[in-house]
Amino acid sequence: MDRAQQPQTLPIRVTPRSAVNAVVGWADAGQDTLLLRVTAPATEGKANEAVVKLLAAELGIPKSAVSITRGETSRNKLVTLDIAAEKLEIWLKMVAERKSALPQAAKREKRKDA
Repeated sequence: MDRAQQPQTLPIRVTPRSAVNAVVGWADAGQDTLLLRVTAPATEGKANEAVVKLLAAELGIPKSAVSITRGETSRNKLVTLDIAAEKLEIWLKMVAERKSALPQAAKREKRKDA
């Protein structure tokens, strides 16, 4: 089976009880752990359900294609995604670009206020 057909894994770090559900960006420059924020509390699996919904919506895949394979009771998790490798790589690049665009947008807003 080639890489495109195999399930893909993604390490994530989750912050529960946030103001919004969002993919924040990478935890560090090494781009090995993706940061997520969810509004749900970390009780009774609610935050895990929110993580599954958020990733499914962001990637345009069914919730059944997202599973938490490690870290169900931890903020650090490993998720398995039933998605083509190319599609995941494209999405991860878009996430990195969104993150890098945020400081520039904030600088532009500050200049407008000055």
